[in-house]
Amino acid sequence: MKQKNRSSRRPAKLRSFGATLSRKKNWAFRLVLLMAPLALLAALEISLRLAGFGYRVGFLLPAENHGEKTFIQNNQFGWRFFGPRMARVPEPIQ
Repeated sequence: MKQKNRSSRRPAKLRSFGATLSRKKNWAFRLVLLMAPLALLAALEISLRLAGFGYRVGFLLPAENHGEKTFIQNNQFGWRFFGPRMARVPEPIQ
């Protein structure tokens, strides 16, 4: 006696969610789930930069001295590696 395929007789409510989606939609859903945390982190980074949170990390910063464009040392440069308490201030340069 042949057994009938029971999954074909199940109502749509009892089938798994993934079985009702096509393959392309299933992969698109996975891709969205993968990219959502990255987009959230990018939005957080952009909002913190716009709010002025943090400090510049380059060793030389653009400045202006007597109307002339120049570069000066960044006194907070060492914070990136040692923290504010242990960092040393670089020698003044221009």
